[in-house]
Amino acid sequence: MEKKDNISWRLHKRDDRKVAAAVRAGDIDTITGTGWGFLDKFFCFLYAMGFFDIVDISSAGYQRIMMPLSLLITTYSVKILLGISSMNKIPALLFREIALLSLIGFSATQIKEGSCNRGKGKSLPINKNTLSRMLSRLGIKETVKILDDTASAIAKKKFLIGTTYTMDATDIETTPKCTGCGVKTVKKRKFSRKEKKFVETEKTIYGFKLIVIWENISRAVVAAKVVKIADHESKHTLSLVRQAQDNIGKKKMKLLLIDNGFMDGKTLYALKHKMHIDFIVRIRKNMQLAEDARGLKNSADIYEGKDKAEGLEVTGISCLTTYDQYGKEGHDRDR
Repeated sequence: MEKKDNISWRLHKRDDRKVAAAVRAGDIDTITGTGWGFLDKFFCFLYAMGFFDIVDISSAGYQRIMMPLSLLITTYSVKILLGISSMNKIPALLFREIALLSLIGFSATQIKEGSCNRGKGKSLPINKNTLSRMLSRLGIKETVKILDDTASAIAKKKFLIGTTYTMDATDIETTPKCTGCGVKTVKKRKFSRKEKKFVETEKTIYGFKLIVIWENISRAVVAAKVVKIADHESKHTLSLVRQAQDNIGKKKMKLLLIDNGFMDGKTLYALKHKMHIDFIVRIRKNMQLAEDARGLKNSADIYEGKDKAEGLEVTGISCLTTYDQYGKEGHDRDR
């Protein structure tokens, strides 16, 4: 008897509430669109926000412009929203969708014949390299202005409902040939098969550091700054917070969550007493303050809390004042 393959079916159902709860909780690996139908409503949102007026800019990096820069910026934004990982995939995954190109803003002539005589009939509607070159030609001031104006528009439309913000930094590595990049030496810990133990090695890296502030509920970025990779984060804390306040309003930010890379006593004092923003920072294990906290963990002046969902336990110690770097400018002379 001929053996037949068994086919089993597994049914799935759509649960938007569960997905929304996971997104709000940050319990996700990635978000991507299964199609581009969602862009219809998203473009309506952009029009309502005035985003296309914000990106309608000129750039000193261009000697002549064949089409509005806003069209190139919007096209690249759609590439990101669709999860297209490579510029080489754009012609197959984006430029073949005629209805989507019309939604972005390309004319029927551009879609059918191209945007200039050089690529007429070949690069439809534009050459993929035009998008990558656009990024390198946009200056820092132009890019920052787009971000600042977008953050201001979001705040004016009252999309920023939370008062807790996060500031974090991430390294962007480049090659040594990248113009304006910084350089620093970092320690890497890896397992050595030869020595059969973990060993520390030093590595020189080149690049930049991106420092960002975002609102915790909406995840909307309200200020950002790119500096050299060796710059210490604390040098830019106050200036970036001021920029965020200029963008969204001075009273929007009540609590700032930061990593210990931003830890500087004078900066934190100014954040609390001059800008009236509370902060939570993770201290370093080798600090005297950490040792004092461990020694007082069994004292009476503590506050304990548990989060059953996350399995976390938090202990707070009141009146712990041994962080002697914390204070206004010049206070350390009277230490």
